Amino acid sequence: LAKMAAEDDLGKIYGYQWRKFNDNTETGDQLKNVIETIKKDPTSRRLIISAWNPNQLHEMALPPCVIGYEFLCYPETNTIDIIWAQRSVDSFLGLPFDFAEAALFLTLVCKETGYVPGKVIGMLGNCHIYENCIEQVKEQLTRIPHKLPTVEITNWKSIWDWHYTDFELKNYESDGKLTASVAV
Repeated sequence: LAKMAAEDDLGKIYGYQWRKFNDNTETGDQLKNVIETIKKDPTSRRLIISAWNPNQLHEMALPPCVIGYEFLCYPETNTIDIIWAQRSVDSFLGLPFDFAEAALFLTLVCKETGYVPGKVIGMLGNCHIYENCIEQVKEQLTRIPHKLPTVEITNWKSIWDWHYTDFELKNYESDGKLTASVAV
């Protein structure tokens, strides 16, 4: 794998591929293309964003686990579903984040296009629990799930001007964190 510029630099992964696939800022902006297509042709079967770019895997710290998204738009109900595809799933540490990220991504795309979020659907391959997480998983399984929180977007201008500080998580409850080391 390529040596990255800094320890916290993941290289040309995820957001880079969404906006500059193959280093192309004109036709490689997959997010812009999806949003424009939803607005012009919402029933298109080409509402896809790919993070998997074989031409640039060597420029990524790790190959992406989440390899892509497909948006299914239903004008008759004014909803959009998102399907996220994941090649490798750390079921304890990664999956909760990946699910929340896909739901927030869907929420932002809907806010930009005037639709309402529908279903969040995961296509998950190679799901696993690492040995160093077994005790934490056992503890998690003893806990009773809480009611799901909601997200309120504040200070909205557009998806292009959005910042993580522009949303508020409401009614979040937890039993406290369980920590484990990420296995690579």
